[in-house]
This record gives sequence, structure tokens and C-alpha cells, in this order.
Amino acid sequence: VGVTGSKGSLIDTYRIPGMYVQIKVPGEEKAGFYAISSAPNIAGIFEFLVKNSPSSESFYNLQAGEMVEMTPVGGKGFANSADLASATDILLFANGSGIAPIRGAIESRLNGIGPKIRNSVKLYYGCRYPERMAYQDRFQLWAENNVEVIPVMSQPELGKQKWNGKTGYVQDALKEDGVANPSQTAALLCGVKGMTVDVRDYLTSQGVPNEKIFLNF
Repeated sequence: VGVTGSKGSLIDTYRIPGMYVQIKVPGEEKAGFYAISSAPNIAGIFEFLVKNSPSSESFYNLQAGEMVEMTPVGGKGFANSADLASATDILLFANGSGIAPIRGAIESRLNGIGPKIRNSVKLYYGCRYPERMAYQDRFQLWAENNVEVIPVMSQPELGKQKWNGKTGYVQDALKEDGVANPSQTAALLCGVKGMTVDVRDYLTSQGVPNEKIFLNF
């Protein structure tokens, strides 16, 4: 889903991937929180990953040209370029819709992760089964930009596609791989609390500096 704002408006305050807005659809009483999935841009365009669920059904079913109410951009985002300057390796972790702001970090030229200047960039991306995995059409583009995508399915048997890749949770896949260069590694995390807590605990136990582990909230 995309939203377009005027150049010079509050939309210009989006400078760091991981930030969010609240959006209220006409007829709804409450606004929903949506992480911006597109990279910061001068065109005034925001993209969002919207799950087709009862809580977001009205937003999901919007037609092109319909108007919505949107708050100013909020949140601190993940990290700016200076925060990541010393990292030779970047680890990215997402599960479910947590991939939305991670996409922005991968693709942003402004305060993004700069994958081509790193020795290694790995994305651990967890979903229940393959059909629920967003942005599969972008995996090749990310790979061409030095991002190794590591999909992990927690319940692949629920899907229609046969799955031969990693199973379990992203923190399990991380522990299998280990951290090659912990003192020079930075990490971005977005997803459920259980995942982010487990991943942070493991990374710090392996020597990744706590101040180089970033969440977007």
C-alpha cells in the first residue's frame, strides 16, 4: 500500500529507516501504527506492508486515489550512518511484518546499511510458511546488493509450497551460523519481543557490542 504526500510537508521528516506513522482510514474510529517500508525519498511517497487481517481490513481494501489521515513521522528509527560507520558486518533480523522497516534499511541511500560497502550482510527472515513471506520478489535485488537472505519457516507444513530450507526460528538459525566477527558487527532487529530478546542476548554473549544492536522503537 502506498501513500503520497506533498514535497515540503511533514513527510520530509522521514530520514532514518525504521520510523513510523499513524494512519486513520475514513470511517474508522482509531488510527493504526504502520512502519514505513520504503526508503526515505524526495518524491514524498511512503509504502507500507499491510496484512489482510480484521484490524487492518479497511486500509488493506483502499482504492487508488482515496484519502487518509496521517500523523507526522514518529519514532527514532534504527540507526544513522554514523552509528554503523565502524561495522564491517551487518546482521538483520525480522519476523512477520517486521520485515517492512528492514526493507527500508536495506534499500535506503540515506542512513541505510550501505550493503555494498560491508564485508558481509545477512538477513534472517522468519515466517510461519512460504506463502506468508513478503518481498520475495525483492530477494534477488537484495542479493545483487550484497545481502544474503536466510529465510526461516516455523510451520512450513501449514503452507502449500514444499519447503527445504531452514526451519524453526531466526534465533535458532543465528545460533547455527554463529557470529564471525562480533567486535565489528552491528545488528538491526524488528519483530516479536521473544525474537528480539533472544537475538540480543545471543549477540552480546558472542561479543557484539550492545550499543551496536538497534531496534526501531
